[in-house]
Amino acid sequence: MTPALVRYRLQGARLTRDGTAVCRNRVLAKVSRPEVAQAFLSPAPERIVAQLLSAGKINGEQARLSRHVPMCDALCVEADSGGHTDQGVAATLIPAFVRLRDQYMAGFRYPHRIAVGAAGGSGRRKQLPPPSSSVPTSCSPGRSINARRRPATASR
Repeated sequence: MTPALVRYRLQGARLTRDGTAVCRNRVLAKVSRPEVAQAFLSPAPERIVAQLLSAGKINGEQARLSRHVPMCDALCVEADSGGHTDQGVAATLIPAFVRLRDQYMAGFRYPHRIAVGAAGGSGRRKQLPPPSSSVPTSCSPGRSINARRRPATASR
């Protein structure tokens, strides 16, 4: 979590008429690991809030409200995208992140539900069903239709 992100999140934080803390600036956290999600499901780290307050980058009300709002409005759970995502499969990741979200929602008593969505691959190629006739032949799982081969051109 960086001071810049915490500052962005807390700028414009306010209380509504019914006393609910809300943030004007929205954050969608793209995560592939539970420990990263935990940081975004939690309020801003107190040491960063104190640092921003002492530097005059947030005001006292924003610092006080920071304890009542999560660092994100939504989690985008990234399944295996062929790199840094540890070959996670969306079908198993999503329920785990929803349970984690529910634990943090209950523990911090957040008034607004944090959304959970998904992005990334569908797992290993062997786990996918064979392509059907409705899938373009130039597009296979894990490969963008824009990445299809183009005919070779003569050099100039």
